[in-house]
Amino acid sequence: AGEDQVVLRGARVLVLNRMPVVVDGTEVGAVVTLRDRTELATLQDRLDASRHVTDTLRAQTHEFANRLHTIAGLTELGEHDEVRRFVAGVVAESDQWRREVTERVGDPAAAALLVAKASLATERGVALRLAGGTRLTAARRDAAFSADVVTVLGNLVDNA
Repeated sequence: AGEDQVVLRGARVLVLNRMPVVVDGTEVGAVVTLRDRTELATLQDRLDASRHVTDTLRAQTHEFANRLHTIAGLTELGEHDEVRRFVAGVVAESDQWRREVTERVGDPAAAALLVAKASLATERGVALRLAGGTRLTAARRDAAFSADVVTVLGNLVDNA
C-alpha cells in the first residue's frame, strides 16, 4: 500500500499507487493506478518551460515600463534632447544584441531564447554576452531537437 512508489517493469519506470479496499474491517482487494514516469517528466518539462516564458515576459515588461517611465520623466522635465539620446541608445543596444545573436546562432528558437533572456539578465543586474568564438549552427531542422537545444541552453543561462 502507498502512494507514488516507483516500480520497475521491464524497460519502463512506473509510478504506482496502491490503496487497499476495506469492507467491514476486511481487506477485499486494492485499487491500483500506474502512470508512466515519462508522462510526468514531460508534463514537468512543459510546466518549467511555461514558468521560464512567464519569467522572461515579466522581466521584459518590467524593463519596458522602466524605460517608459524614464522617457515620461524626461519629457515632463522638458529634456527633449535627452529623450532622443536615451531612445537612440536603447534601440542601438537592442539592435546590436539581436544582430549578434542572429548572426552567430543558427537555430531560430535558441536565438529567440537568448534575445529574451537578455531582458531577464538585465533585470537581475547581469550582463548576458556571447563568447568570441560562439557559433551554434542549425545542424538539424527537427522541432524536437530544437526544443531540446532550447531547454539545455535555457537551463545553462539560468544556472549561470
